[in-house]
Amino acid sequence: VTPLSDDCGSDSGAGRPKLVVICQLVQGAFRAAFLPSNPVRAEYYEFQLFDSLQALCSYLKVQTQTRLVLESLGVGSSAASAVAGATLWTVKDGASHVSGLFFGASYATRWPQYPESFRLLADLSNDAASLLDCALPFLPGLRARVCVTLLCTVLRSLCGVCAGAVRPVILSHLALSERGVADLQAKEGSQETLVTLLGLALGLLLTPNGEAATASWIFAL
Repeated sequence: VTPLSDDCGSDSGAGRPKLVVICQLVQGAFRAAFLPSNPVRAEYYEFQLFDSLQALCSYLKVQTQTRLVLESLGVGSSAASAVAGATLWTVKDGASHVSGLFFGASYATRWPQYPESFRLLADLSNDAASLLDCALPFLPGLRARVCVTLLCTVLRSLCGVCAGAVRPVILSHLALSERGVADLQAKEGSQETLVTLLGLALGLLLTPNGEAATASWIFAL
């Protein structure tokens, strides 16, 4: 972040110092909340920029794809029941937890050796799950849609396990000191919260009321 220039304020002598102070306070609060306070490698900012853009695109898909999945599974239909919906959601959560335990136990010793490969695997599995969600309306029959939904849940569980496991390895590489790793992890949480809120807000604004399928394909691609 570059230092604030004197142009931040207005031309009036009384208003200019006050506006400069306000700008400096905002800048300081932003740096303290979202930017690392310890030295990092030069590639950290480029990595974080693309990582945040990727996360933003992922959250933009939340509203459209969730709506698309629910409609494909019969939510809103007169033949659907609350018990069936609750049961399906319970099975989805169970599949997510079981697959997460399986992936974690299977690759526990390999995370530090191949962080780039597992980070790529996380991205690919998340992209595959998003595309399968978009294809749900084209599948014949409720049984096929339920099976694909469970497969998407397993793929997203793989994404979460891989991304979460290699994240400390990547941050320890980007930080130049042990104290900097903890600082990067804390700022990562703040950045994730900001990107999540921004993505959810934009998703609500950009999602057309009657075009969930079209919006899902756009956000997925």
